[in-house]
Amino acid sequence: MWTQPKASYHGKYYNVNECVSAPKPIQNPLPIVVGGTGDRLLWVSAKHAHMVNFSWNTPLETYKERLSVLERHCVKRGRDPDGIRKSAGLHLALEGAKGHVPAPYERYSGAKKWEPKTPREAAETIRGYTELGATHFVIVFPYGSEAESAEAFMRDVAPRV
Repeated sequence: MWTQPKASYHGKYYNVNECVSAPKPIQNPLPIVVGGTGDRLLWVSAKHAHMVNFSWNTPLETYKERLSVLERHCVKRGRDPDGIRKSAGLHLALEGAKGHVPAPYERYSGAKKWEPKTPREAAETIRGYTELGATHFVIVFPYGSEAESAEAFMRDVAPRV
């Protein structure tokens, strides 16, 4: 689908006939990102992933331990673990950012408890992940305060990282 004008596939569980996907990706090969921390997912990551993402708010000790599992899987597969980019997903509330309102999905999941951080605390949190090798972050700000939070992040947190 990503390389041919039309693609067909006939597998054990799925079939597609003359499927069209447009536009085609610019990257070659198309980067594969695997999200998760389970042993099996890390085994798959060691074989296929260009990036792994551990989310949400994975404690640093757990992040470090899961990276060591990924590294062991890479060694078994003969792959350099440094060839896989590391990512972290964070829920981040910044002190003083206004506009936070309950997200629509909280009706079903329950209220999300946010613990606001100072710019220094937020930078320290991010530095903890970067020291373990994270080069990419997926940051979610409280619903309703995204624009103000992103501005505050770029102004007050990013320069500290």
